[in-house]
Amino acid sequence: MKNQLLSAMILAFPMLGEAQQPESVPTVLTDKNGIIQAMEFPDNAPSPSDQEFMRQYLKVSADDRFEKANDKQRSPGNTDDHFDQFYKEIKVDGAGYNFHYKKGKLFYAHGHFVKIENLDIVSSINSERAKELFAQYKQIPANEISDFTSELLVKEIASADSAAYLVFEIYLHSNAPVNDEIGYVDAKTGEVLATEQIFSHSSPHVKIIQPKITQTTTPALKRALAPANGNFATRYSGAKTGSTDEDGLKYRLLDETRGAVIHTWNMQGSFDFDARVELLDNDNIWTAAEHAANENDMGLDIHWALQKIYDRLNTVHAVNSFNNPVAGAGFPINACIRYGSTNDSRDNAGWAAALKFLVFGDGAILFRPMASVDVVAHEYGHGITDFQIGWGNSGDQGAFNEGLSDIWGAIMQHRITGGSVWQAGEQVAINNPCARDMQNTNLPNVLRPMANTFGSGQYNANSGSPGIDVYVRSGVLSHWAYLLANGGSGTNDVGTAYNVQGQGMDLLENLIVRAVFGNFLDNSTTYLQVRTGMVNAAKALCGNQNGVLVQQVENAWKAVNVGAATQSVISGPDHLCPNATYTIANLPAGSTVAWVSSNAAGVTISNAGAAARVGNFHGNVTLTATVSGGCGKLVLTKAISVGKPVATNIAINAPDKCAGTSQLVVATTKGNPTNMKWSVTSGNAPNASLSDFANGSASFFTNTPDCYGLTLSMTNTCGAATTGTTICIDNCFAGSKVYPNPARDLVTIEFEHVESLHALPEQIHLYSEHSTVPVRSISIREVFENRGFKDGNKIAFRVSDLPRGIYFVHIIPGKNSGQKPEHIRIVLE
Repeated sequence: MKNQLLSAMILAFPMLGEAQQPESVPTVLTDKNGIIQAMEFPDNAPSPSDQEFMRQYLKVSADDRFEKANDKQRSPGNTDDHFDQFYKEIKVDGAGYNFHYKKGKLFYAHGHFVKIENLDIVSSINSERAKELFAQYKQIPANEISDFTSELLVKEIASADSAAYLVFEIYLHSNAPVNDEIGYVDAKTGEVLATEQIFSHSSPHVKIIQPKITQTTTPALKRALAPANGNFATRYSGAKTGSTDEDGLKYRLLDETRGAVIHTWNMQGSFDFDARVELLDNDNIWTAAEHAANENDMGLDIHWALQKIYDRLNTVHAVNSFNNPVAGAGFPINACIRYGSTNDSRDNAGWAAALKFLVFGDGAILFRPMASVDVVAHEYGHGITDFQIGWGNSGDQGAFNEGLSDIWGAIMQHRITGGSVWQAGEQVAINNPCARDMQNTNLPNVLRPMANTFGSGQYNANSGSPGIDVYVRSGVLSHWAYLLANGGSGTNDVGTAYNVQGQGMDLLENLIVRAVFGNFLDNSTTYLQVRTGMVNAAKALCGNQNGVLVQQVENAWKAVNVGAATQSVISGPDHLCPNATYTIANLPAGSTVAWVSSNAAGVTISNAGAAARVGNFHGNVTLTATVSGGCGKLVLTKAISVGKPVATNIAINAPDKCAGTSQLVVATTKGNPTNMKWSVTSGNAPNASLSDFANGSASFFTNTPDCYGLTLSMTNTCGAATTGTTICIDNCFAGSKVYPNPARDLVTIEFEHVESLHALPEQIHLYSEHSTVPVRSISIREVFENRGFKDGNKIAFRVSDLPRGIYFVHIIPGKNSGQKPEHIRIVLE
């Protein structure tokens, strides 16, 4: 399904024909063709039913039909309905709509509606012919195909600008090495219009070879004894116990004690699923000595991890297997270890959507056996996504798919074993710290760096054949999850500042479960749609309020450059004298605020935010507001000064600190001081002057070098205070040397101790001993303004054309320098 350009806009839709006030206008997200992708209804806005929405807003035709899925509801009072789209009774692949109600009122509708006009749905070829054409496309001989599956669909084809086609979706049962894709064959022309990878992977560097398979579910079993608990010497998690089953005289990795069968098999290095065998043990004590040599012990890790993952989701969230049926057994959880014989297949793990099973390689070059808890949970997450959301393995949907599976891996590792939960595959990587890092997405030497910012250079520079790198782009979603759980602040890769207060793993897990199993991510095709789904899932999770969690979900999305956000901050004065009221700007809905002063002996503050100075306290205090509610918590702080006025900074703004120059002294103050006045309190005060501007600034001047103490006196209603600074004034004016003397052709004047242009004399005049008019004149500052000091602090002038005799060099200082002119006798010979 082609990703469509989305834009967020507010549209003033009349609700069911009634004129609405501005505050009741829904927020609408549309694609480039104006088709509504999402609509959020305010609490005070009337909302339509699902059928009314389809007619009024999607404007469905008589050829369109939406079929409602039988979904399990996630919480009392909430309804989350999913509909699949059909066109002339043919299913439209990846299309559908979702409606979310609170107490019977629609608050969020979203989906992907494919507008189809005049598409002929009569096929010109049959499924057998489509199979033959796809086999030719893949260059797989007919005798290497044992079977195939086929479904007639209407599908958008990205290469054809998302035009809808009638296609056969073809999946071949073959052990051929090139059988790694599902094909979409034009039902009219027989052309192969598109393909998609069969497997969702843990590692991006390979295409896992598709196995031949005749059966995807566990066969009926005849159990000799009741289920047993095996003692497992797992490879990565130590000694564990797990449910097994006795078959005759041996035990196998089969668990029928839960709401879904969990069965772990051994592929023995084969690609042929029919060649799988049981993993067996004589006494149900599965030791490393018995099973580690050929790496069969990885099956113990996987079998135990699958049980723990199932139990976490079932016990805490009432989720039964990947499909989470409304009633009855969950879909069987089949896993196969030691999958494949090539290095690429052994260095990988996958979920086969067409077959609904998990495979795990035993490791080769890059990885050890692929059996750590996060790897197992990653693949289990792909199974959940396949059943609950339906994202594919390519394009942005492939990036969503991989990012969400990395999040499942982090959550389940956190719950089951702990460790470096935000690193994927750190236990199985051989030459790298991990496969991917959701916290530090470009960790040095990580196997696969990821983009953590939507639209960044790294995000956009990963296109290749046949398309974008879904693992690079998956970092946007997984890094969002890291920030939501742990918090963080800084500037992202497109230069946007962000600040996120972490809400912890409990709320992240609850949000992911609510979003995934509550249909909030169904039919999402862009990051903006995923963001909107997550925001509304957070609202549903937290009582349909724009509470703390919702705000931080949005802040985390802003951090990865998807959508806008609002920050809560403490609002109030920076200086307290003697009392003030502090509030929370952008307070999340449904929140309560608890205030604390860092020094209750200096400042008290009530839970209403009323702060007061205690006695004559003077100093600094930090106010802390803990914002709770909306199933989340924020901790906000504000540093304030208290009591008498204070100067936070004193700056002396002047070109230099030299005698004869004015110095501007500026104080930055807090506490609303009045009667501010500067004075000279030390140094050679009689020879200094001070012009006070009564606003914290003053002009200081002296011709006398010395160190001067300047004091600022301030008062406010809390008392009087003084502060000050010291300024040392130097005699910065340059001394001079004239040479050579006697001179013949050139006379050079060199100035010493020059700190600035201001320190230089104004002019030089050369007189003969009998003349009252200069024979040479030079504007010194003009010379140095033009050329700078790159040639040194020297000026030379030619005297070879002057009569020989006695001359005088007059060096004239600036008018306000306080210096006397210099007269230097020089002889020309």
